[in-house]
Amino acid sequence: MFINQASKLSGATQRAIRLYEELGLMKVSRTGKYRIYNQDNINSLNMRVK
Repeated sequence: MFINQASKLSGATQRAIRLYEELGLMKVSRTGKYRIYNQDNINSLNMRVK
């Protein structure tokens, strides 16, 4: 899933998600220029947001 859907499912802003990735708190797959998020990423975001 892309960042928009990951943001909706987790409640984290897109900016926060990018920051977590930049800080190395979350590993995200990439396909070309797009970030691809999986259920593990969503679970990790849910723990950080709440």
